[in-house]
Amino acid sequence: MNKVIVVCCFFLLNAIGAVAQNYPVYNAYFINPYLFNPAEAATRFANFHVNYRQQWLGFNGAPRTLSATFTTLMDESRAAIGFKASCFARGILKTTDFLFSYAYTIPFSFSNHLYLGLSGGVICNDIDLTNVDTTDPAIRNYLGHNLQPVGNFGALLRLQNGINLGVTFPQIFAEKYTAETNFENRTTSPTDEVIFSAYYKKKVEPVFPVRKRSGRKLPTSTEIFAPLEVYGLYKMTTLGGQGEGFVKLNLSPHCWIAGGYRQHNGFIGSFGMCVTDNLSFSYAYEAGTGMATDYAPDSHELQIGLKLGKLKKIKRLAPVLQSTLKGSQPEHHIARFQQSAENTETASGSSAYYVVIRGFNDFTSADNFKAKLVSQKYNAQVFYYEKEKRFYVYVFSCEKSHQAYHEARQLRNFTKLKEARVLTLISQD
Repeated sequence: MNKVIVVCCFFLLNAIGAVAQNYPVYNAYFINPYLFNPAEAATRFANFHVNYRQQWLGFNGAPRTLSATFTTLMDESRAAIGFKASCFARGILKTTDFLFSYAYTIPFSFSNHLYLGLSGGVICNDIDLTNVDTTDPAIRNYLGHNLQPVGNFGALLRLQNGINLGVTFPQIFAEKYTAETNFENRTTSPTDEVIFSAYYKKKVEPVFPVRKRSGRKLPTSTEIFAPLEVYGLYKMTTLGGQGEGFVKLNLSPHCWIAGGYRQHNGFIGSFGMCVTDNLSFSYAYEAGTGMATDYAPDSHELQIGLKLGKLKKIKRLAPVLQSTLKGSQPEHHIARFQQSAENTETASGSSAYYVVIRGFNDFTSADNFKAKLVSQKYNAQVFYYEKEKRFYVYVFSCEKSHQAYHEARQLRNFTKLKEARVLTLISQD
């Protein structure tokens, strides 16, 4: 039987059983989402991952994938780069691609960002024509190891509350497995396959105690996430759709387990651990309880991750703040009981609006916090509010409410002063 026909039959079988099998399937995308979305190249560390997936173990010609990725945010910038090399073999067809990605961050606030990523590179499709009559018109002019352009585009909205929403167009150029010359494929079809993603992954302050085992300190993590993470993925193609979901439980910063389900394929179990501060390992097992069960009952996937360098910092927005120190202005000191809310009200002759950061019961604590804000270039001062018997540290005051509320919003959205609020002192004329 002509092997070109075999390829078509194999693709049809995959389309029925797994919808979009011509694009690699990964169970570790919640660890390395860059596998699907180039916008995820903006990682806070330089990350290197190697992934191997053997699908439908025991079935001759079953899909298998080997990939290597590198991603990193460019320190103190909004740009990120990524690189992916993968080899995807199924049946007599083997696809090898090399992709370079560029991602850019659009900050909406201090912690809410939109990421846009674009990848471009080359892809090589190779069909095994061993023992095939090469005089067949269908394959006579076929160029083995033909090179064609490849590209994808993705977007990711990352919110402070841990919600992440993404969309990916994984194949900008149309698929072409047989070609007579290199780079002859210039047909674009970005909407033939679209991947939608949504997941919850919230960064939190460290809550796990660092313990020692046999005198050796267990690895710690710079970034700690909430114990429960939820992931959803939906692939929409011209052949149909396929959904999948995962739930990941972080047992500690160093160990996690996960479970999920992929439509038409079956249930998936996974676990992973941090061997050291920088080295991680994960394994996923997929029980073929869907249509693929007739051919082989299970699939296996291994992934190794390596974290390189230090934590990268994203370039934040630089809003115009009226509460920061301008130039080398001398610090204005107020004696412990020199100014009170009552004096302020009667002296102003009108209502006063204070953008306060924090209140204290004693002057010493307020003064120490004020010094901390001054060291961060904020025009911090302290006043005593007689009505509440508290010392307030404020960074801006004015007689117009809209200016004060605008300044408070700017501080909450674009700085770490999330406690900023407006305290109104009504005049008593």
